[in-house]
Amino acid sequence: MPQLSRQAMMNRDELIVRAFRRLYEPLCGYIRKRTGDIADIEDMVQDVFLSLLSSDRIFTEQSVAKYAYACARNRVMDYFRHRACTDRAAEYFNNLGCVTHNEGGNRFD
Repeated sequence: MPQLSRQAMMNRDELIVRAFRRLYEPLCGYIRKRTGDIADIEDMVQDVFLSLLSSDRIFTEQSVAKYAYACARNRVMDYFRHRACTDRAAEYFNNLGCVTHNEGGNRFD
């Protein structure tokens, strides 16, 4: 992929900053609606914007939103894959008679 000029990178970063301001709350709602996990929502949305910033793509106002929602969808799928894995691990250790919760009562992660 061709390297962007300094001016193009500045414009691209400004576009992403505007997208962050416009999409942060809607993306939080999108992820909350799908996961119900309030604790990890902000981390997942931050990951979405880190993906945007680290991408070599050239964005428009429309494509940055589409890319952000695609990244959010992928983060939600990753969340459920991780959760399924940790649930299986917790079940395995519970069957062995091991304690799988920390002192705060959180799930085994």
